[in-house]
Amino acid sequence: MSEEYRGRRISGKLIDFANRYAKEAGFDRTYIPSEHTGLYEKYGYRYVKDIVNYGNGIDRLYVREI
Repeated sequence: MSEEYRGRRISGKLIDFANRYAKEAGFDRTYIPSEHTGLYEKYGYRYVKDIVNYGNGIDRLYVREI
């Protein structure tokens, strides 16, 4: 991401939008698979387990109740 966009909480805005959309669609939790550690915990996600992704790499699976 370009430095000019840092600090604008764009990640948080996208996560909030996706969670509102999922809740309106009747879901009670959302999951995020990611290689990153520390980002999604800031937004209320908790680590569940490591999973194998489509490229046969390892991702961390996160969940959040909405």
